Amino acid sequence: MAKSNGLPTELLARLEKYSELPLECDGMTRVVTYLLTQEGISHSVKAGTFFHRGERVVPLHYWVELPDGKTIDYKARMWAGESAEVPHGVFDPKKFPKVKYSGVPTELIVSNFVFKVLTDRVSVKE
Repeated sequence: MAKSNGLPTELLARLEKYSELPLECDGMTRVVTYLLTQEGISHSVKAGTFFHRGERVVPLHYWVELPDGKTIDYKARMWAGESAEVPHGVFDPKKFPKVKYSGVPTELIVSNFVFKVLTDRVSVKE
C-alpha cells in the first residue's frame, strides 16, 4: 500500500475530495476521524483555538493529530485565508511557524449514518 504523509495515498485522495464539501471544521473533522477509524489509523481529535500570526482566528476549532506529530486540518484556510503560510490537509506543524493550535483531546464518535449525511454530496469510491 503506497503512503504519502504517513497515510495511504487512496485515503489522502478521499480526504482531499471530501474537503471540497461545504463543511466547517467540526464536520470535516468528523469525516476525517471516521475514515481514520475505519482504516484502523491511530489519531487524536482536538478541540481548541487556532491562531495565525499570534491572533486568535477562531475561538473553537477542531482538528486531528497523528502519533507521528502531523496534523490534519482541511478548514484552517476557511478562517485564516488562502495564504501559503496557513496549512491545509495533512502537514507537519513545525513547517508553519505563523500558526499555532492550542487545544485538548475530545471525542467525536461518528456513526456510518452521520458520515453519509455529511458526505452525501460527493461521489467517492467507498
